[in-house]
Amino acid sequence: MSKFLPNAKHEQFAVAIASGASAAEAYRRAGYSAAHAVTAGPRLAKAPGVVARIQALRETLAEASDMKRADVVEWLGKVIRRKEEASAEQLRAVEILNRMTGWNEPEKIEHSGNFGVVAAIHALVNTQKS
Repeated sequence: MSKFLPNAKHEQFAVAIASGASAAEAYRRAGYSAAHAVTAGPRLAKAPGVVARIQALRETLAEASDMKRADVVEWLGKVIRRKEEASAEQLRAVEILNRMTGWNEPEKIEHSGNFGVVAAIHALVNTQKS
């Protein structure tokens, strides 16, 4: 979905979210009432068309970036293991890049079937009995 959203405020909201703003901040930037931003912003962020547009914008940002997610993970691993130094500015830049590209979002795992809590407990109990 590379087309703009039909509602201009929704488009501004999606662009702000994709740029790293919180839902409340994006709601205010789009020209909506600040009084309702804390509740209405997150609700608008879940609207199907808005979600798809944010994802498309983030994909575009990620493609345009010369740094890929794997590069960031590798570099942060070196910093954590103290094999490489990092300034506060570099870490902040990575944080912003992660938010802008959506790399900080958890990956969704699709599954089918009925694997509920009860089934998991039964499986765990049966494993412990063995």
